Amino acid sequence: MASKKKDKIDLETIEVQGLEDRLRAGKLTDADVDSLLKIISLVQTLPTLLQKQSLGLLSLLRKLFGIKTEKHDASEKSKNENIQPRSGRQGRYGRDGYAGAEKIDVKHPDLSPRQKCPGCKKGRLTEVEAAVDYAWQGQAPLKLDIYLLQRLLCPDCKTYFTAPSPSGGLAHTVDDSQDEIKTGIIDANASANAMVAGLRFEFGVPHYRLAKGQERRGLALPHANQDRMIKQVAFSAAPVFDELVKLAADGDLLHSDDTRMKVLNHLKNREDPPLKKTQTTVIIIRSKGHEITLHVTGTDQAGANVSKVLANRSDGLPPPIHMCDVLAANKVSTEVVVANYLDHGRRKFFDIKASFTEECDYVLNEMQKVYRFDKETRAMTPKGRLEYHAEHSAPIMESLRRWMKDQIEGKKSEPNSPLGKAISYNLKRWKELTTFLRVEGASLSNADQSINQSINQSIKWAICHRNNSLFYKTMNGAKQDDIIQSIIRTCNQAGINSFDYLVALQENRSKVYEAPEQWFPWNYGINL
Repeated sequence: MASKKKDKIDLETIEVQGLEDRLRAGKLTDADVDSLLKIISLVQTLPTLLQKQSLGLLSLLRKLFGIKTEKHDASEKSKNENIQPRSGRQGRYGRDGYAGAEKIDVKHPDLSPRQKCPGCKKGRLTEVEAAVDYAWQGQAPLKLDIYLLQRLLCPDCKTYFTAPSPSGGLAHTVDDSQDEIKTGIIDANASANAMVAGLRFEFGVPHYRLAKGQERRGLALPHANQDRMIKQVAFSAAPVFDELVKLAADGDLLHSDDTRMKVLNHLKNREDPPLKKTQTTVIIIRSKGHEITLHVTGTDQAGANVSKVLANRSDGLPPPIHMCDVLAANKVSTEVVVANYLDHGRRKFFDIKASFTEECDYVLNEMQKVYRFDKETRAMTPKGRLEYHAEHSAPIMESLRRWMKDQIEGKKSEPNSPLGKAISYNLKRWKELTTFLRVEGASLSNADQSINQSINQSIKWAICHRNNSLFYKTMNGAKQDDIIQSIIRTCNQAGINSFDYLVALQENRSKVYEAPEQWFPWNYGINL
């Protein structure tokens, strides 16, 4: 029986003529059978994919053949210039690299300092730097201690006296808020709650996988328990999330994008009609020197969610720069400076360069120069960056615009051809695609160098969650998860340990509710 796994089909590796000869001769090899099965799978898949009207030919080829890169090299020289040194640690850490490890001093069982050397019988031993031995132990992600509390009973009055628990048990709290997301019982297992939330939303471990791992170590952690633990984290972080939204509203630069996300109750109750599906919007905002990531799941699209955030914007501030793609879903109802990604305009030519090699190579080579100039501006101020692009990039982009107009007006390219459509796409959106040449602080790419993480990297978090968990059950659950993902992502961008931060929010919940603005990831340490 053929495998149900959707393998990528690489037709370039199939020797067509040899396969045809062996097929006619009835002498197929195992490799030939695999190739034919893949081709049959392709034929069966094509009708379904082609029925999706929004799926273009290039998108179809990407899905079928796994095209993943849009790299374009203008010359061998550019290849050498683009080589970057490997980053990140690849080898072992020294003993100082394991900050979370417990370091245990082991004394020599027979010898001590100042003792006569047992070897030469002459010198006296002196203590030097310790040798190191590493002892790793495997265990479940969560460790469980069960305290058997001694109970004493008075036989006369029948009164029980129970030893106090070292864990503290349940610490009940009462809040003034009536919001469902902000009420509940907070227990003393703050570190365990934070660990479950981190595994779920930072590392993509769904409830059932964690439950299996715990069960195999004899420490069962059912789905319902995990859900309760995640709620504790969301309850504690909710006021900080609300304050982050207010802070984000005053930002000067924001990126946004959508990805599909199912909410099960919407589907069951028919609350998710075909024209109004649920999705997760990821918004990255640069505000007052800080970078904030917000996840918002619901029926609204990116433009509506961005508008809700900006509705809290302080009076008198200039309109922010909104970096997005050209979809109508990104249209914002408030005043913003719209800037589209030049990446999308470039992609139109990259996709068709096999058919229009000379024209596309010219466009891609010219745009590549602009991207190189942008790399040189990474350490510059926004003003210096704008001036640099105005001097170096503006002439190139203006020359490209004239070339594109000449292709259409001079009838050198058929308007309805793939090349003509690529040119029309860029000319129609030229103002938005070149905002970086006129507006201070605007970027040209969705891999924005003015922020630590690109919108593409951030949207992958939501996609990873969808791939692992498939859906949310209710909108209330989606809201809780949005809070935790937003908090974790904002912590990571600020260089803050998200685990320690989530523990601190739970252990200081009353203080967090009183003054959430004092418990942002970048300033909470002074309140501990």
